[in-house]
Amino acid sequence: MGKPSQRKGSMGELEFMKELQGRLPWLTLTRNTYEQRVVGGADILGLPGFAVEVKRYGRSSTGWYRSAWWDQAVSTAMDVNATPLLAYRFNNQPWRCVVPWQFDDLDEPVVTSLELICKYVEVNNGPETLSQSS
Repeated sequence: MGKPSQRKGSMGELEFMKELQGRLPWLTLTRNTYEQRVVGGADILGLPGFAVEVKRYGRSSTGWYRSAWWDQAVSTAMDVNATPLLAYRFNNQPWRCVVPWQFDDLDEPVVTSLELICKYVEVNNGPETLSQSS
């Protein structure tokens, strides 16, 4: 991967993490820079139940994600026993998230919004839920 592509990837990860952190401030999110560099792994750590793969591209003729991106997200998620979440964004477009339609069937991904993913996390892992389990 060339330097401009790596830079765009890093910037995309930081941008997506900032979006997540703004909506889910009780979570501690971090970029997984060491593991990515050495053996691969999720791009962002700390989103409960998900292995997050982030892609940031300039443009697309279709506006849809590439199947290789989803394959990478699934492979990473299987390695850590988590649900794959592919977050992608093209220039001048909002973040889109790809998750399995049913969490036990990785072959049927669905595209949804960042807002819906955050709502799911809040309902299942929000501050109230976390304080009740303590």
